Amino acid sequence: GVVLKAVNRATLGKGVVVYLQADPEKVVARLMAELKPEQRPALTGLSLEDEVRRTVAERDPYYMSCAHMIAPEAPLEVLAERISRELEDWTA
Repeated sequence: GVVLKAVNRATLGKGVVVYLQADPEKVVARLMAELKPEQRPALTGLSLEDEVRRTVAERDPYYMSCAHMIAPEAPLEVLAERISRELEDWTA
């Protein structure tokens, strides 16, 4: 929830922010595969799917506004290479 506060976004802007975008359905699938229900208590009365969709929809504009780099979902190796290359360009 850090990105929800303007003061935090301003602080983030002093560094390099990489927004790793992910499809909400894939986030849910990862959570379901990695965690047992008791390991991740619900934050709201919503289903996990609805909670993730709502959280992504709420936070996406904030991440977009403070990100120096936006990395759409891709295989890990592709993301790592893309981010590494862009960071090299950014710091050069």
